[in-house]
Amino acid sequence: MPIIIECKCGKRYQIDEAAAPCVVTCPSCQGQMTVADPAKHGPSPRGPAAEKIPGPASQTDYCQSARTSLILGLGGLLMLPLSIPAVIFGHRAISRIRRASPTLRGEGAAIGGLVLGYVGVVVMAMLLVGGIVAIVARVHDNWPGSSSATGSSTGSGVVYLSVTDANGTTWELGNPTIDYTRYDEVYTMDYESDGLRCESSDTEFTTVRWERIQSVDIAPASELRGDSDRWPQQVLYATVHLEGGETMRTALRQDSYRGLAGESPRGETSIRLSDVRHIAVVDAPVGYIPRSRKERNAAILDITDRRGNVTRVKHARVDYGWQDGRNWYTNIPRGIELREGVARLTLLWCAMEKLTLTATPKLRADVTFADGTTETYHISTTRLEAQTDLGNYVISLADVATIAIVTE
Repeated sequence: MPIIIECKCGKRYQIDEAAAPCVVTCPSCQGQMTVADPAKHGPSPRGPAAEKIPGPASQTDYCQSARTSLILGLGGLLMLPLSIPAVIFGHRAISRIRRASPTLRGEGAAIGGLVLGYVGVVVMAMLLVGGIVAIVARVHDNWPGSSSATGSSTGSGVVYLSVTDANGTTWELGNPTIDYTRYDEVYTMDYESDGLRCESSDTEFTTVRWERIQSVDIAPASELRGDSDRWPQQVLYATVHLEGGETMRTALRQDSYRGLAGESPRGETSIRLSDVRHIAVVDAPVGYIPRSRKERNAAILDITDRRGNVTRVKHARVDYGWQDGRNWYTNIPRGIELREGVARLTLLWCAMEKLTLTATPKLRADVTFADGTTETYHISTTRLEAQTDLGNYVISLADVATIAIVTE
């Protein structure tokens, strides 16, 4: 049976008896009306017809925002970004529950979702701050002028050598490595970048780190080991001057293709240890930062042939067409390799801006480097192989007029 109630504004309404006792809102003036229990106060008064309005929300209603907050908070334990909407839905749920109290449930779930959400937000903030600190520290270490980027090999971890070869020529090598590859029975790649490998016997050696070395004097090769008809291993004797004035004499066995290799101001330089006479560990130049592998290998070239056609290529490799002993070295990546006395100099693409080639009896290259300087070299090459958007690209370097290095 419906109950008739009358608001202060004069409007009359009817509400279902099962909803009493309760407090309802007048749709017209938004005023509050109290509905008494008919069992205690008797039947409602009679009168003109009244508009029917719904009763208040049932005590069994559950706040969906609270449930959503809890689910997102639990999900935030696995995926941290979900913690942010968990906090938003949690605050919204608590606000609704407290406005509708006691007719809306779910405050416990909302509080649980809020707690889990804030935990996830705090963890995210800590990870973000840690990442920013790590990036700033790395940038600072590599910044030109900083102690890590310009410090000596004994303090910053950046190794820089001054190497004198058998012809008396001095070379600068940064970030050096030594090739100890053996060619006896099995071809095994073996490189050392931490220091100088000193042999105590034919099968035992100790690596003395560059940080402990001040200089090394190497005597000419005086002994051969292994198969002399194939790749004999030259045994060199070196005097190593360590920090603190200590001196040690040791054997160095090496006669590989690369030998002592490292970055030079123009690219990369390698010298066999048998052609090295003196190594000094020195301070790196101001602003020196070792090139990354990606930087050394990245090369996009604009090649202009002698007919004026321009072709953009990548992954360029140069075929040198010359022999060294019984091996034929071809397809050298990263740049153009030259012979400078007993050393091999690789002019890296990333260190150059432009090459102008002139077909003389010996192919001549006028090279403009990234620092604006220009030098002339004679090169012995046959062709260049690369990739274009259409496929493979091969051209004789005698037919090339210019090569421009593209920076992207």
